[in-house]
Amino acid sequence: MKYLCYYRLFAMATILAAKFVEEKPLKNDWYAKVLGIKLQDFNKLEVELLVNSLNFNLFVDEESLISINESVTGYYYKILKGSATQE
Repeated sequence: MKYLCYYRLFAMATILAAKFVEEKPLKNDWYAKVLGIKLQDFNKLEVELLVNSLNFNLFVDEESLISINESVTGYYYKILKGSATQE
């Protein structure tokens, strides 16, 4: 069940990034339908992530992006080798 939380977090972060760079983003009801969640839940999750977690700061500096990329890449290779713990 834990993976659903990760899925929603990753999906919402991706959607916020898309909305940040798109000139005319799609409506929330479309995103919610694609994710398979209720529009009300989608809106709550978006507010929680955007307001409470990110403080409306969607800009990522290059140093942080490199660090995140190294982290994710390293974890991916650990999974390929079978040394990462999977829950």
